[in-house]
Amino acid sequence: MKKLLGKQGGYMLAIAVIIFIFILFLGMLPLELEAGAAETVEGYRFHILVDAGAPSEYFSSEFVAGAREAAKEKNVLLEVAGLNSALASGDEKLIEKGIFERVDGIIHMGRSMDAQELALIDGSGCAVLCVNNECTTEEMSYVGPDNNAEGKAVIQNLDTEGYEAYNVVIMVNIVEKELGDLRYQGMMEALGKRPEVNVLETIYVSSNVLDAMDQTQKSILAYPDIDCFIGTDETILTGIARGVVDLNRVPDIAIAGVGVGADVEHYLKKGIIRFTIDPMPYEMGYEAVLQLYKQRNEMAPRQRCYTDYTIETASEMES
Repeated sequence: MKKLLGKQGGYMLAIAVIIFIFILFLGMLPLELEAGAAETVEGYRFHILVDAGAPSEYFSSEFVAGAREAAKEKNVLLEVAGLNSALASGDEKLIEKGIFERVDGIIHMGRSMDAQELALIDGSGCAVLCVNNECTTEEMSYVGPDNNAEGKAVIQNLDTEGYEAYNVVIMVNIVEKELGDLRYQGMMEALGKRPEVNVLETIYVSSNVLDAMDQTQKSILAYPDIDCFIGTDETILTGIARGVVDLNRVPDIAIAGVGVGADVEHYLKKGIIRFTIDPMPYEMGYEAVLQLYKQRNEMAPRQRCYTDYTIETASEMES
């Protein structure tokens, strides 16, 4: 053979053999990877995909910690977007991708969905559950605080002693408006029993520190007699606090609302935020996994499960 091909032909034959072996190796590799993946999930009862926000944020980190505790107890594989998943947190197609990948359950922060997405959920075998921001759709379950009750609690705990008129500006996460505005509705209901509280304006903003900070400063310039800002999540609260500090309106403007996190804790300790509602994300994460497990393992129906919340005050942080 070598004589027929010559020296150069022999080299070419050797290279061809090497390429053939390499291609054969690549052809076998996916099978080995798939086998390895199967071994990784073997023994787990269910596979749940979670998107509770950026894993570096306080709410998400606490939520995931609680979810992992429940997953460990029930032998559930937990895939967390942005942490141990190829899917990114906040991916608008996350639910669609999770259903396509045939996960058993999906946990996500409440957001609005169109009819097509709801029909996809309803027609799939995947159990979907929203948390914290309350979804009112029948296609999925909800685990988290009663948003309406949270709104009422904020108004009920405002310290208006000594004020004939107590002027507030309410800043709401725009996602909540898309879901029915339950926290704001609760605030409006509670205001019926607090005639001294006067709402100067209600602003809907994205859950973004800079947006909330910008809106805060615009409101202060428009209404010099503001007594208190109310925010409906920890990111908005942080933006409000920065805006009030930057315009040197501490301590004459109070801040209150819903949400906890490192920045919120800092402003509580300083007395800049007077009080906030802690939705207890660890307990929420734990209960969310349990609810999905019951739906898949025990064929339990979709349901609304309200979790506890607490109120943290600046005075408690100082003690």
